[in-house]
Amino acid sequence: MASAFGEPRPRESWRRLRYVASRARQLTATGRHSLRAFLDWIDGLERAEARDVESAEAEPDEDAVRILTIHASKGLEFPIVLLTGLGSGRGGGNDSVEVIADRQSGALAFRVAQEWRTAGFEEARVREQEMADAELVRLLYVATTRARDHLVLSLFRRPNATGSPAALIDAGLEGTAGLCSPLMLGETGAVAPGAVGPLAASEGVAWGTAEQERSWLARRRELVTRLGTMPHVGAAELMRAVHDDGVPADVDDGEGQDFARAVRSLVWRVSRGSVRLAGDADPLVVARARTIVESRAFTDALADPTCRRTVPLLGVVDGTMLDLMADLVYETADGVTLVGFDLENREGGSVAGTPSRRAIAGLLSLAFTAATLRTAHAVAVIGSLPGEMDHFTDTAELASEARAGLP
Repeated sequence: MASAFGEPRPRESWRRLRYVASRARQLTATGRHSLRAFLDWIDGLERAEARDVESAEAEPDEDAVRILTIHASKGLEFPIVLLTGLGSGRGGGNDSVEVIADRQSGALAFRVAQEWRTAGFEEARVREQEMADAELVRLLYVATTRARDHLVLSLFRRPNATGSPAALIDAGLEGTAGLCSPLMLGETGAVAPGAVGPLAASEGVAWGTAEQERSWLARRRELVTRLGTMPHVGAAELMRAVHDDGVPADVDDGEGQDFARAVRSLVWRVSRGSVRLAGDADPLVVARARTIVESRAFTDALADPTCRRTVPLLGVVDGTMLDLMADLVYETADGVTLVGFDLENREGGSVAGTPSRRAIAGLLSLAFTAATLRTAHAVAVIGSLPGEMDHFTDTAELASEARAGLP
């Protein structure tokens, strides 16, 4: 390290030293540990004029520009991010032939020119476009959130590129005065003096002053705080649902969550209706697990070959994040059935009774629709005592009730 800092370009020298050290570690992993073996290997690479395909990366604190794809930038953060290529329209390929994989039916949908297409092609294309739009939003979210302090968007596009990301972003920025500032470029490509958009004009402050920077940072912090606190409904809220008096329970009960995890862990160690105790010392956990595995809803689900357990259900409804889990999910000719365990009351018996289980069923039904764009056929919630179970088929009404109660 000392020798690296003695060079005119210490960063480059240090990078080269680290490169040699990393290659030495790679050679050592092959079982060749001597210095002679390493020098022979390096000498052989030089004679063969081998080139390393790995690209050199700038240090996090180095004054440099990095050019990355959106996917390669995941997990990274930079003081300033310039996002380009937003004006490119979507599409391309051979417009006369279109093939779409229908993920619901498992079939392929075709179109040849405008004269012939398979049945259900238009529905499959609509679903494909919706998924493509959602993927574009996810990519733009990744790209724009790489910026720590400043985000610069290049919104140039051709007049006919109405469906490009640049056009969509430009339309979304309408009516958001003060959130960002347009940068007008001069003939040389530099920012024209005084042409920084409505933000500086409204405040009468030249762009780039310390006062404006402090003001901008304060607004940024306020926006991040306000927009980054999306209401959340997770496993704790689902487990407690709602009491008869309509007052939400305390969702920070760590003991209750530990109990629910212990019951579920034991439930999955079953063999056709019998619980293997496996030395479990808590008889209440064993009793609750036995109630679940001996219930009709549980045995019906396990008997179906399509049954899946612990299925995550993630979606956003009216600005609230639903992050839930269905204990069992299976599909019959009538549709999808969701099964949940009511583990709210540790001492046995349901505190809230049927209303509590209906609230659980409603949240599961709403989360399933948000995650899959489908409506569940039925929701079964297994209670705490033998034979205590509710089977709901009015799933649309359940979801509507749950939606009305979201924060």
